[in-house]
Amino acid sequence: MSKIWDLIIHKKALLLNIYRLIISVLLLYFLIKYIHPAEIKEAFLKIDLLFLFFGILAFAVHFYSRFIVWKIICSKHLGINENSTALKSLLGGYASGITTPLRVGDFLGRVIMLDHKKAADITAATSLDRVIPYLVLFFAGGIMTQLYLVFFMGLSVVYFFLILAATLLYGYFIYKIALRRDFIRKYYTRLYRFEMMKQFLDSLRALKLLGKKLIEKLFLITFISFLFNCLEYAFLMAAFSGDYDFHIYMLGIAAVFFTKSFIPVAFGEVGVREGLAVFYFSQVGIHYSAAFNSAVMLFIINIALPALIGGYLVLRKKK
Repeated sequence: MSKIWDLIIHKKALLLNIYRLIISVLLLYFLIKYIHPAEIKEAFLKIDLLFLFFGILAFAVHFYSRFIVWKIICSKHLGINENSTALKSLLGGYASGITTPLRVGDFLGRVIMLDHKKAADITAATSLDRVIPYLVLFFAGGIMTQLYLVFFMGLSVVYFFLILAATLLYGYFIYKIALRRDFIRKYYTRLYRFEMMKQFLDSLRALKLLGKKLIEKLFLITFISFLFNCLEYAFLMAAFSGDYDFHIYMLGIAAVFFTKSFIPVAFGEVGVREGLAVFYFSQVGIHYSAAFNSAVMLFIINIALPALIGGYLVLRKKK
């Protein structure tokens, strides 16, 4: 029994990845059976190539914005000013992060690509690069999700304002942590005992060191990246559905991204993203196959292709 337990401990990461892969396969299987394979195939055959092209263009802006943020962090935090080095490390992060929930494992690929820097410094820079999009997603995505629930799913306006108040309260809490030294001195040690809070607080502390103007610039670029990510998904929805209700798409997509961040159980979030897309968009009469196919295409364009390129760069670097 002890040998089995030791094996589980030593192979924990592998077993977790297998578990996530099984969850993704099961979710996809049930979704495909629920929608029917013939409908999924038909939607792919009827795809509007013009809107697919627009979606790819929106992804290019989204990815470039993510690169600019990482490049600035590399320059300020790691002393790296070469565009090619920053780009390769970003792609390497896609390769290692694809198997982990919310792509939190992308620091490993960046460490490999930036092996001339200290791993601890790269991990801190990566945490900083991750916390900014999550804060943007929480606030912008959270508010857009609430609007979707109010306009299209019958959420009471009273609940909307209650949730909005909770969101703003959380923002105030973040402000107190990031900017008030007395708050940090009083509560930092207690919160630091929790691993997730430790990473979050370290990221906020590093964020504060960048200066107010640079922080505002990073948040603005990240917000633009978030909007173009939603716009990319909206173009894909239009490509598969043949409808052009972009106001519905943008809010619904934000709801998918926001909710997905709280369900980190699948391999590359495959299955979770598709299931949420089917759930949210079916509420407004959009066909299951269009919601499912657009989510799959988003995964291929946004995650799988950059991860393939990054995987090639990582393997070549290790040789």
